[in-house]
Amino acid sequence: MGAAGTAYAGMVQVRTMLLLLLLLLLLVLLLALLLALLLLPLLPLLLVLTPLTLQVHYTGWAAKWDEWIPADSVRAPCCEFLK
Repeated sequence: MGAAGTAYAGMVQVRTMLLLLLLLLLLVLLLALLLALLLLPLLPLLLVLTPLTLQVHYTGWAAKWDEWIPADSVRAPCCEFLK
C-alpha cells in the first residue's frame, strides 16, 4: 500500500471517530431530554416541599455572617415593614 492508501485509511479512521462522537453526543442529548421529561412533572412537588426562606444580612458585618431563616420565623419581618 502506498502513501495515498495510508492517507485514505487515516481519513476513514478520522471520519469514523467523528461519526462515533456525534452519535455519542446525540445519545447524551436524548438522555438529557428524557430525564427532563421525567422530572418536569415533579417540579411543582419540589417547589411545595421547599421551605420559603429569607436572607438576613447584619449591617456592618461581612456577608459570611448572613443567615437564611425560615419565612415563618419569629425573626422574619412583618409585612408592615416591607411596605
